[in-house]
Amino acid sequence: MELRRHFAATSCTLPKPGLPALILLFVVSIVNPRMALGAPEPEKASGASVGEVLESEGALTGIEVELPSRESRKRGDPVRRIALPEIVDLALEKNLDLALARAEEQVARADSRISAWRLLPGFEGGGGVGRTDGRVQGSFGDLREVDFNTANPQFAIAYRVNVVSRVYDALAARRDLDAAVYDALSTEQRLLFRVTDLFYQLALGRIGEHIARQRVVDGEQFVTITSARERAGVGLGADVVRAEASLAESRGELVHARNLWETVSTQLAVVLRLDPATLLDPAEDRIQPLDLVPDMAALNVEERARQRPEVKALEERKAAASRRARSAWWDVASPEVNGIYRETFIGEEFDNLTEGRKYGVFLGWTLSLEKLGRISKGRREKKVAELRAERAAERAAGEAHIALKEVEASRERLPLANEGLDAAERNHRISLARFRGGTAIALEVLDAQDVLAKARLDLARSIVDYNLAQVRLLATSGIIKQDLLTPDHEDTAESP
Repeated sequence: MELRRHFAATSCTLPKPGLPALILLFVVSIVNPRMALGAPEPEKASGASVGEVLESEGALTGIEVELPSRESRKRGDPVRRIALPEIVDLALEKNLDLALARAEEQVARADSRISAWRLLPGFEGGGGVGRTDGRVQGSFGDLREVDFNTANPQFAIAYRVNVVSRVYDALAARRDLDAAVYDALSTEQRLLFRVTDLFYQLALGRIGEHIARQRVVDGEQFVTITSARERAGVGLGADVVRAEASLAESRGELVHARNLWETVSTQLAVVLRLDPATLLDPAEDRIQPLDLVPDMAALNVEERARQRPEVKALEERKAAASRRARSAWWDVASPEVNGIYRETFIGEEFDNLTEGRKYGVFLGWTLSLEKLGRISKGRREKKVAELRAERAAERAAGEAHIALKEVEASRERLPLANEGLDAAERNHRISLARFRGGTAIALEVLDAQDVLAKARLDLARSIVDYNLAQVRLLATSGIIKQDLLTPDHEDTAESP
């Protein structure tokens, strides 16, 4: 709201002039309309130069878009300047998706340990005391009157397991752990791409808002000029109407651009777990084409894509499903080992216990419909896992190939967008000169302003598209890392 009030305060209005003032205004406006209004030249009013190009034989060096300087705001406004390195650090530290993936990795690690521990024997212990008083029947059927106490503590080492089946279960759990590790790495890579994408969209939204705001300022000044010329009798009323209609459209575009900026800011704040009400403002001074992938020919993107963490995770789950299918089969085919060594003590009181031992090993088979069903289910789960892994590998290769083409295409568009901006700026200057000389109508100037604004935004979008295409290529190739995104990290962020 403070920005809107600041923008509204820059509009220019003229009092109703008398005849001498109208004549003077007309003469001055013919020479320089903005001088008549006390306004700067159009190319100076737009603030920092957008897309200033350095001649470098077709190279991308020198192509850049300056982000608008920080506007003065009221103290206490929830605005925070934030740089890409800080965004990446906050994402890796606080993002809940990454925290969840790492927690799931720890669960898989615990499952792997439990599966291995099932192969170890267990310990049993117990005992008790009791009293028998009255008639009892012996093992041969005789009846007697008895009166005695019993103390019977005991402990045992027991081993009851289908060894082969449990070994395959442990191997499957280990594969699930490896898959969880790859899942955490995949989540981290997706997060790096997500926050980088949001940062560049934030910068683009900030530039778009600045361009839209400048169009409103220029539109207000142009309405004032056309109105003054119409009142002086040297301009057309249609020019005033067109200028007012264009101004209304520009104000609507400003609202839309501001909303886009705020929307991206909220999305980024949610990912970083910041206050969504805080308006994030890029701390960088400019955005320019980056060389994140200097040697794309040697990258071998399709082969790398097949080694992406999410693809490797599905390969590990395929291996885990295969071992579980074998475990189900061996649960039927191999015997269950039941071994026990038990120490027993018995007596009438704890001070007169007599020791005894019992030990043995038993083998047994158990056949049930439930076990047969597990075999059938295991085979089907193995097939599903194989299809998912194959599908993921093919999709990853396709995504990497598309990303490579996007990098090439976006790189070719950059100099074209820059040339378009140069042409639009020249056309705008010519249109203003023609309008000042009375050889052009307001419609021509308005069209030139539209073309210039679109050219400025198109260059900014082209730079963003090129940088994001490279980031996407790194992500689809499975090699995106923090140090690749912020190789020349300097802490430029201001404290909130």
